[in-house]
Amino acid sequence: ENWRDPWVFCDGDLWRMLVTADSLVGIDGQRGCMATAVSTDLATWTVEAPLAQELGMRQLEVFQTIEIDGRYVVAQL
Repeated sequence: ENWRDPWVFCDGDLWRMLVTADSLVGIDGQRGCMATAVSTDLATWTVEAPLAQELGMRQLEVFQTIEIDGRYVVAQL
C-alpha cells in the first residue's frame, strides 16, 4: 500500500532511492520498511531488497542521508 517519500542520492556511479514502503512479510499493521532502488540514469530503476524490514512498525517516515564525520548514515525524520 505504501510506496512514497522517495529520497534520491548519488552513490558513486549509481543513484539510490530510499522509499517508505510496506514489506510483503511480517504481521499486518507492522510491515513498514525501508525499500531501496538503484538507477544509472535516473529514468530506469531496479528495486532491490529492503534495507530494513520487520521492525514492528506500521509505517516509517521520510528517510534522508546525512554525513557525519565523513560517513553517510540514514536518518528518519
